Amino acid sequence: MSDQFDTLPLGDEPASPMEENAPVPAFYPPRPPPTAPIMMADDGNDVKFEVTVSDPTKSGSGYQAFVSYKVTCVTNLRQYSSPSVTASRRYNHFVWLHTQLSEQYPCYFIPVLPDKQGIAPVFNRFQEEFVEGRRMALQQYLARIAMHPVLAQSKPLQTFFEGNEDSMRLPEEKKTGFFSGLMKDMTKTTTTVPLDPEFDAIKQSVKDLEGKLVDVHKFMDRLIKRRKDLGSSLSELGLQLMTMGTHEQQAGDAEASTTSKSFHDLGSCCDHLALSFRKQGDDENNKALMVIDEWLRIVQGAQEALRVRANAVGHHAALNADLEKKHRA
Repeated sequence: MSDQFDTLPLGDEPASPMEENAPVPAFYPPRPPPTAPIMMADDGNDVKFEVTVSDPTKSGSGYQAFVSYKVTCVTNLRQYSSPSVTASRRYNHFVWLHTQLSEQYPCYFIPVLPDKQGIAPVFNRFQEEFVEGRRMALQQYLARIAMHPVLAQSKPLQTFFEGNEDSMRLPEEKKTGFFSGLMKDMTKTTTTVPLDPEFDAIKQSVKDLEGKLVDVHKFMDRLIKRRKDLGSSLSELGLQLMTMGTHEQQAGDAEASTTSKSFHDLGSCCDHLALSFRKQGDDENNKALMVIDEWLRIVQGAQEALRVRANAVGHHAALNADLEKKHRA
């Protein structure tokens, strides 16, 4: 047996001087409900920043239809003209914010926006479930920016909350189309990068994590759909049982009353189970699937940061090669 088990701490050893002065681990509060405003963590600098995305509203019709959101910012940052700001914002305004932050803060980890496009959003982008999921994802996106000590005080974020639409116009090439989400990965270009074992290992670890998260996402998605299907089936069964109970009661036999009550009780039980399965599916969707979606966006952000670094390293190596050629010439 290895000697490492001989010194395994059991919890009753006297604390060393360093351990006695060690800081107490931070308390991690439970995840707030999806409708609650998300606040910047209190790190002792007295900065207050609460963000809320609410009230999704559909406007227009046909191809010109879009969904706007009510975004609210409550902050004590002096750069804002008011401690509470509310504005109506479309998805393209979030794209503008993301673009500005990515360009002005290339060395910072910028949260990833939820995809607007793809096969599913084309056909269900105005369905209540999809719109609510998008609202939650956009609120989480703003929350991560608001909790960042630098990005929270950035000019683009202030313009997003206080500016008008004319100040947030996207160039045509950066606007999102129906299938831009499907094509964006095909248009990314990378330069030749010198071998770097450390970052290659990080890149592989991030890729492995993404694969595992995708597998968990698929499993949870199937589980939630099966729960909802089971709830629908139980609801139909309950209706049929109550209908049978009603027919038994109309028969007028001596035992009809007892049989009818049994059918009604069983049907009512099925209805209660159906509601429980549906609620459980909704809870799992909000508390599990949405969290996995958020982690996948974080992984995508890490991959994008690694890609930007790889391009910068490759560009630097190319410049050095050109410089050496000039020196030899």
